[in-house]
Amino acid sequence: MGSTSAVRRLKKMRREHYPDFLFLLETKNSSDHVMGVKDWMGYDKVHIVDPVGLSGGLALFWKDLYRVEILQSDARLIDTRISQGTRVFYITFVYGDPVRHLREEVWERLTRIGLQRDDPWMLTGDFNEIMDNSEKLGGPRRPESSFYPFRTMARNSRVKEIPSCGNKLSWGGRRDSVWVQCRLDRSFGNSGWFNLFPRVITEYLDLLGSDHRPIITRLVGANNTYRGRFIFDKRWIDKPETMKIIREQWSREGDSQGKSVLNGLTRCRKALSRWKRTHVTNSETQIQLLRRDLEEEATKVHPNFQK
Repeated sequence: MGSTSAVRRLKKMRREHYPDFLFLLETKNSSDHVMGVKDWMGYDKVHIVDPVGLSGGLALFWKDLYRVEILQSDARLIDTRISQGTRVFYITFVYGDPVRHLREEVWERLTRIGLQRDDPWMLTGDFNEIMDNSEKLGGPRRPESSFYPFRTMARNSRVKEIPSCGNKLSWGGRRDSVWVQCRLDRSFGNSGWFNLFPRVITEYLDLLGSDHRPIITRLVGANNTYRGRFIFDKRWIDKPETMKIIREQWSREGDSQGKSVLNGLTRCRKALSRWKRTHVTNSETQIQLLRRDLEEEATKVHPNFQK
């Protein structure tokens, strides 16, 4: 989480989505560092599971809109009871064990939780497992029996897949010199969850600076895009449109003398913000093109690693 690419991903998530809850895996950093992330990301609360040495570590951030009770927490899951007014629901944030023969211990714990939970409940995170070979591209086929424990957990926990959109092959990496893609990240809900949030949907976002795609689960399909503070881009100075906008807004009449400077600055900021949204800069265009190329290359069966 301390790398430049990780910081870039978090800033992109903050700018474009700013979810009410943010679950980070493999933080690999001290609590002090994670607390710093909470502050510059703008979240009110955080629950941290410290890494062991230089591996692992979980962090759950949330806004003060919710009252969150941590029911149990360790390196594999954070189980929560969440209330907002009179509405109460449960979310279990999961990190499936990277070691396959240890993963069934996580499934057993989730099953015990599910059997006792009739209230609205969602599971989300990196399960480090797939349901069948259709959720895998590249590498040898796995035997059907290897999927039984994960399927059994979902069935016995009485949960089903939350509808999703985007590229569901959420992880990509090389295994024995072969490029493999799998659907490791996902969200489930029980019947109470779908009754409470009938329009819930999970979206798989772009692969950017990581071997995992972020996923975002929208409860009611609302657009929670964060609008950050206005920052003047010095590259605008040489654009004739910029000077025209500033002159037009600054010369507008109707302000009292005591408020003319403040109101003039406010008008300029708003006008420049509107102009920016409708006039994409060259750098933004280049970034979008590079992201598109990266996405296309990462989803190929045989990507070119020399690019």
